[in-house]
Amino acid sequence: MFMFIRNELFANPKIVAMSDLTSHFVTAMRTCGIDQVKESSKKHLRRKLESVFGQALHIFSDEKGKLFLYPDNLSITALAQSNIALTTELQSLKSLTHNNAITTAALKIRADLEQHEFPQAWPPHIAEGEENAFNFPESVTLFLQHLLAGSKGYDSRTQRLTTSFSSDLLYAVTHGKKKPPKHILLPFAVKCLTGNVELIKTLNRLGHCVSYSQMEEIDASKTGSQAVIVTAEDTDVMIICLAFSRNIQCSLYQKCGTKNRTRFIDITKLSNFLGSDISEALIGLHAFTGCDTVSAFAGHGKLKALKLLKKNKDYMEIFSKLGESWELSVEL
Repeated sequence: MFMFIRNELFANPKIVAMSDLTSHFVTAMRTCGIDQVKESSKKHLRRKLESVFGQALHIFSDEKGKLFLYPDNLSITALAQSNIALTTELQSLKSLTHNNAITTAALKIRADLEQHEFPQAWPPHIAEGEENAFNFPESVTLFLQHLLAGSKGYDSRTQRLTTSFSSDLLYAVTHGKKKPPKHILLPFAVKCLTGNVELIKTLNRLGHCVSYSQMEEIDASKTGSQAVIVTAEDTDVMIICLAFSRNIQCSLYQKCGTKNRTRFIDITKLSNFLGSDISEALIGLHAFTGCDTVSAFAGHGKLKALKLLKKNKDYMEIFSKLGESWELSVEL
């Protein structure tokens, strides 16, 4: 350790914490085969340093009693330059830390929402008062409680707003795949009180409830039917049925053909064969590559696009989200 002080500290003058020297001393002893260093040896280290180096090594303590030392050849100019460099670095780090803290917190909350366990039966059945008993990730509730109430206590108003905002965040981050009680109850309440379909559509666009079509699905699925038959010749209808078949807890069929040659397509079986990811992505892919209301790409059929879709999970996720927002992502 004395060699370290002579070769490093005096050669490159700087302020060093006594605890760092103690750690270096313990490491040096271990390299010599001494695994256990007595506490008394550590405590007598200062006395040994003062006896060996005398006035060439200065030892002082800060306001908390922590010991530091520096060599006699450390100049005031070097200290001033070091202080200026540290002050500049500290200001830079404060700015970066502020922005990084916000980004880190946002990504943490997003990850917690995406990974949040949400076993939801279909059709969803929500008892009275259950909308306030739903558990959200702890990081989300803590963030919103501090945002809404600061360091004050959390009253009933804060709890209600925390539940409401947490529901909106969960629904928005998961693109509606996870439907909190609020987003199911609200459209039914609006329809019952006002009968205004446009108001429900507006609330859905703002992220406050499920869409009107999803509300109709929930309502229809509560009838307890064993099968649903959709009569249509249109491919667009079949694609829509595939995308939403998993939300209907009974067999779904599409009736097509002529009067003398009628056939039934088992949508549920086809959806299970394709898988949920592809079934949900088909509605976006079908619209993107051409449908009844959208022009197709000249010389490019749907089969090639489907093959590309099945090979890439990113494509499936992107096309499953197509239509959820007026703004298209860079990937799409």
